[in-house]
Amino acid sequence: MDMFDSLLEESRFVRKKRAEGKVEGKIEGAIEALRQVIVEFVQTRFPSLTALAQQQVTHVNEPQRLHALVMQLAVADGEDAAQKLLEALDS
Repeated sequence: MDMFDSLLEESRFVRKKRAEGKVEGKIEGAIEALRQVIVEFVQTRFPSLTALAQQQVTHVNEPQRLHALVMQLAVADGEDAAQKLLEALDS
């Protein structure tokens, strides 16, 4: 069994797949962190929109899009503007 494990460790394919898994894990972690930041930000600044934020961010799987939303919410003029930003995640 040790010989088989050794062969797997040396395999380029196995190393590549392991590296891809680490990258995917980091991306998933970043997505979850951004979702949490958005919900907490909305909960603090626009409490009545918290449920909407929780619902909407679950549909977005691109970190760049979530990051852009954080920036847009930070400068939103008010609750109506924030609501439009959150509702626009559907499109």
